[in-house]
Amino acid sequence: MLVRWCLLVLLAWGVAVEARATEAIRWAADVPQARQEAARTGRLVLLHFWAPWCGPCRRLEKTVFVRPSVARTLESRFVAVKVNVDQQPALARKYGVQQIPCDVVITPSGQVVGKTISPASAQAYSSKLLQIARRALPQPPTSYLARTPGAAARPPQVTAPAPSPRRAASVPSPPPSAPKAAPPAVPSRPRYAQKTASPPAGPVWPGAATPRPRFPWPLALDGYCVVTLVEQGRWVRGNPRFGIRHRGQLYLFAGPQQKDRFWQNPEGYAPVLSGYDVVMYLEQGQLVPGKRRHGVFYQGRIYLFANELSLRKFEQQPERYAPEVLRRVAMMDQWSRSRQ
Repeated sequence: MLVRWCLLVLLAWGVAVEARATEAIRWAADVPQARQEAARTGRLVLLHFWAPWCGPCRRLEKTVFVRPSVARTLESRFVAVKVNVDQQPALARKYGVQQIPCDVVITPSGQVVGKTISPASAQAYSSKLLQIARRALPQPPTSYLARTPGAAARPPQVTAPAPSPRRAASVPSPPPSAPKAAPPAVPSRPRYAQKTASPPAGPVWPGAATPRPRFPWPLALDGYCVVTLVEQGRWVRGNPRFGIRHRGQLYLFAGPQQKDRFWQNPEGYAPVLSGYDVVMYLEQGQLVPGKRRHGVFYQGRIYLFANELSLRKFEQQPERYAPEVLRRVAMMDQWSRSRQ
């Protein structure tokens, strides 16, 4: 009788451990939900590949995922979701998972930024994920200043631990036919000192010899391909043959591949709040269109502003504006779906 009672106690303790292991970390229901929440909250997506028959996977649940410190680390930087390789083999193949347990970190738009075989201890697991997050989340702002002719554009750098906005646009360079003016002075703030690519001057059709086509909707980003801008940090003109209407604006793309990627995840590419100035929206309740020259990348998303004052306010306190505007956009989307 005593032996049976002891076995029941041990069984109950084991069940409690399993329950704590599943309750310590809030796992998203599926990958699409995780990507949507990550985009709304400015975090990364953690895909944890596992299987019920995997011994190391079960040990992770009992010794690592049960730790509150690990849960805090995950929830501060990631939206985590479990992926059963037996149930979703195609997803495992997509990310090249050949050994489990394995963790793959992606951005809300689906770009892989880190991959690792899951460390077996809580400290090593948290440290590895924080290392990936520090590489993936944006570094202090980098200004897109005017560059010398022939200088190659390069994608934005994303290595610093603390997320900060990164300028996506600056004062346009003069047209090629105009006399070359001196490049703008480097701002006094050191964090904006690095030179990268500047946005092209003028709209997509700047010359009188090439008349601008008429479009039934406003042209997003002056007709430049937003997918190429987000993925490569380059300004490439969109082709009117490849366009998509999204939130009342027309987006043009460099080719069919860019159009398809935008179609699959428009919120991962489109400017937040459809390119309206988020500072003026939150502070004054006004929808004022933002401009390319006043733009930043922040946590993988594009934010546009009507003037330099709004841009500076956002740069100084991005954590004040970004989560709130993303929350309101999500609420408006939910209300719109409920009305359909």
